[in-house]
Order: sequence, then structure tokens, then C-alpha cells
Amino acid sequence: MHCSWTSLSEAPPLNSNEVHVWKINVLRSSTAIEYLKSTLSRFELERATRLHWEHDRRRYVVAHGTLRKILGAYLQTPPEDLQFCRSAKGKPALSGEWAASGLRFNLSHSRDLALLAITRFLEVGVDIEHIRALPEAERIAGRFFCPEEREALASIPESSRTNVLFRYWTRKEALLKACGEGLFQRIDTWSVAHVESAQTFDMINDTGQSVLWELTDLHPSMGYVGAVAVEGKGCILTCLEQAQVHFNVLLI
Repeated sequence: MHCSWTSLSEAPPLNSNEVHVWKINVLRSSTAIEYLKSTLSRFELERATRLHWEHDRRRYVVAHGTLRKILGAYLQTPPEDLQFCRSAKGKPALSGEWAASGLRFNLSHSRDLALLAITRFLEVGVDIEHIRALPEAERIAGRFFCPEEREALASIPESSRTNVLFRYWTRKEALLKACGEGLFQRIDTWSVAHVESAQTFDMINDTGQSVLWELTDLHPSMGYVGAVAVEGKGCILTCLEQAQVHFNVLLI
């Protein structure tokens, strides 16, 4: 299933059988970055400060500030008022009065783009990777990929292997993040080599329960790959991107 990206400047209605994936460009003006920075919590600001490189700090501020803006748009509340907590496995969630909203979300960023997946009452995971040279590709495949995946990689032209490796990686990461990184299976015991359209996976979560997940490839932009995993089956996927509008409107 190929999902085209629709440009919007406000959050559309979100039903319980839908997943909205927002594409975020993290390259912003200094004015926009300062505004987004003002919406972050002290904890988020401290995390940004600990990043070594200035461009990484700016990207973190934009990604997490925009997450607050978009969630705030769905909840019709100022982004700086939102409160967050983390599960025992580290997965972020809304807390306080916003927990009852049912909104679930997951954020991933790589280089100049980020993806934010949002659902209502369904667990979700998303991952994005910028495709780049990977000298340790064979080591990664040997450690994290199952035999079926390694055989599939070996069967394709060498010029295409890096792209496919990143595709496999985003699929695995999306599933792991959807589950809250609480899988009992090792990552190299299940295969994502043959995902066509939206594919379902029956996996065990950290409470020992069997949960059905639907995995879909995403195509964020040239030079990037992505994937989203949603709890259940038959969820309607909508791919969105922010309209390029002035920084003081609802979404920036």
C-alpha cells in the first residue's frame, strides 16, 4: 500500500481505526526553533543540551517541539501544557489529564526528517532511516537478521543491498517500538523480508500475551525509508506533512 503525503496546516479528525503519520522537516529557521524550544519541558531541554553537536540539538528541539504542537492540535490545548511519562521499557506516553484522551504516539527522526505516528487507543511504532553507506552492514545483518533475511539480502544485487538492509531495519524497529521494546523473542528470530502492502505479525508482548500487529512500509522522501506498526488489523493509514506556514500558527 503506497501512501501519498497530504500537506495540512491543522490536525484532521482521528478515528479509533486510523493511524496518522506526520512527516516533519527538522530544518527550520532560528525564529521557529526558538519558538519550539519555548514549548519544551525542562527535562526535554536538558536532553537537548546534552547532545554534543549543535545541529543535533536543533533537530531534537524541532522534532520534539513539533510533536508537542501536533499533539496539542489534536487535543486543542497549548503544547507547553502537555505532560508525558515513560513506560518501564522507556516508551513515552501522555500523562496527567491527557492520558484519558486515548492518543498514542511514536516519534522517530533521522538526519533532516522525522516521522510522528498517532493513533487513538492503539499502540503504535514508527521508524525512519536516512539511507547512507554502512561499512558494518555484514556485521549488522549477521547479528540482527534471521537466516531468511540474510538469504534474501544475498540474493539481490550488491548495489541494492544497503537500501534493502535499511528497509528491513525500519520494519523491525517499528515493530519493536510498537511493542514498547518488550518482546520476548530475539530480534533475529522473526523475518520481515517479505512484507507486501500491510502485513500482520502475531507477536508476544512483555506481559506474555499474543498481540496482532500490522506493519506497513513508508516512503518519506528520496533517500529515506520508513515503516509503521499498529496494534490490530485493518487500520486506515493517512500520511500527512506540515504545510509551510508561518511559525505562529497551529502547526509549524
